[in-house]
Amino acid sequence: MITPELQARIDKAREEIRSGNCTVIRSQEALNDYLDNL
Repeated sequence: MITPELQARIDKAREEIRSGNCTVIRSQEALNDYLDNL
């Protein structure tokens, strides 16, 4: 069941994705590189 609070978090995440405020990782190697550079 999706609560109003969960829906608000989903909506916020979708808006951040639309505005480009996210990191897209498409492979295990890219994930490892990203985590190594944090």
